[in-house]
Amino acid sequence: MRIGHGASLVRCAVVLALAGCAGGDDDGAATAVTTALDDTWLGELRAEPSRFTAWVEPDREGLVLLQQHRLEEAATRDGVVGLRAKRELSALYGQLAGLQDLAYDAVLAESSAREAPIAPAALLFAALNQHDKKDAARQKDAAPAPLTIPFPEALAKAAEPIGQRLAAHHAARDARDVGALWGLAARPLWTEPLGAGERNLYDPFFYRTVHLAMAVDAPAEGPQALVFSGCLTAQDAQDEAKAALTTPELGCALAALGRLGVAPPKDEDDPQAASDLVAALDAVLDPWLRATLASGDPGAVELFGDLRLVERCRARWLLALARADLHADRPRRALTFARLAVDLSAPREVSPVNHPGLFVTMAEAQARSGYHREALDALAPLSLHRPDLVGLRELLGDWAILVGLDRHGESKEN
Repeated sequence: MRIGHGASLVRCAVVLALAGCAGGDDDGAATAVTTALDDTWLGELRAEPSRFTAWVEPDREGLVLLQQHRLEEAATRDGVVGLRAKRELSALYGQLAGLQDLAYDAVLAESSAREAPIAPAALLFAALNQHDKKDAARQKDAAPAPLTIPFPEALAKAAEPIGQRLAAHHAARDARDVGALWGLAARPLWTEPLGAGERNLYDPFFYRTVHLAMAVDAPAEGPQALVFSGCLTAQDAQDEAKAALTTPELGCALAALGRLGVAPPKDEDDPQAASDLVAALDAVLDPWLRATLASGDPGAVELFGDLRLVERCRARWLLALARADLHADRPRRALTFARLAVDLSAPREVSPVNHPGLFVTMAEAQARSGYHREALDALAPLSLHRPDLVGLRELLGDWAILVGLDRHGESKEN
């Protein structure tokens, strides 16, 4: 499953274009997995590929957007596609909010440890982020906490625009509609002089607003709820919804591992354990995929070769495991799971296999493992399409610079 293939665009019956395939080798293993996957949506499509057209017919365009991870566009759709896209956006921006929290805390801690000066505006924005983090955890029927953070005299003029922006965020969260805030996130909320130039500071509330405004409680149902997801059956999806897990699709990932006879990971931050699990998973999936592609059925080849349905499921399972490891403070194993989930035919791109959350997960895992420059680099593929990451990237850059300073204030990286 780790074999990379050159991209060849193929248009299928529902106007979905993708590339690549992978293989394996063991007919006995393929037969065993066929039995395990018979009652899943993958097994149903393998047996009768024509079902796919009927499944996607209610919203072909929306499923194309979802399959390509064009989540903001997909979130505007009605029905199942809109629900799924909103849920994925909420999870993605929840991760970004958590990474921002981590970076703000680290910048303050590293500055204090090195006795490095920190600008009043940076201190203010860190305090604003902390205020919003605490306020977002309030009860749903409680009013927002008043902003009582003192503004230094030099930043007195910032109080009004910041207060107005925070009020706009509260309104967006209440209305469950990000609205015009999408377009404001990439613009500086405040600019201050810095040496011969200036320093821009960006909206510290935005990621949390998307996370909260896009949160969806209603479950998606029907075949459209499963296609391109990591949940193999409707029962898996329902069980996960009932469990209210913090990590998206973790329940479905664990159910898939159990179905395929792969032991779940233990509670230890061991990168080798992640590698072993993925090797066991690939040893089961590869023969099944090889047999499917060798069947000669044009519909099966189109779905499992061109659309790479198995590889997509695999990547989503590994992303869920990586996210769960970060939540449990196991960044080294999380990084291994994330790296092994990457589509080798497009390692630096968001693709039908590479979920946007994969790059955020790698960035957080790198940062928490002490690789700060690498964390910044991990976000680069997302930054091409998400201008709202500019503030977070600058914050991670500040963290990397501070870590590179010795006690005398000289950068070790220069």
